[in-house]
Amino acid sequence: MSDKKLVLVIDDDPDILESIKAILNGNGYETVTALNGEEGLKAFKAKKPDFILCDMMMEKVDEGIIVANAIKQLDEKIPIFLLSS
Repeated sequence: MSDKKLVLVIDDDPDILESIKAILNGNGYETVTALNGEEGLKAFKAKKPDFILCDMMMEKVDEGIIVANAIKQLDEKIPIFLLSS
């Protein structure tokens, strides 16, 4: 079993998603990615990450906030960092 922290990255921009993934992997983290809120919720349930980086504004206005709230309903202790450009 790996000692690396697992990070879930949720962003609808594939370029940003891959950039964040490369930075995290280069710094010793494992990553799982999702291109929208629905995929992010599924990945959260399946992978149980240590923390989450989530874009605030995706295809739908406030999608990131809605996803963060849904995840907090499932696990109130999970750290979630909302990103905005």
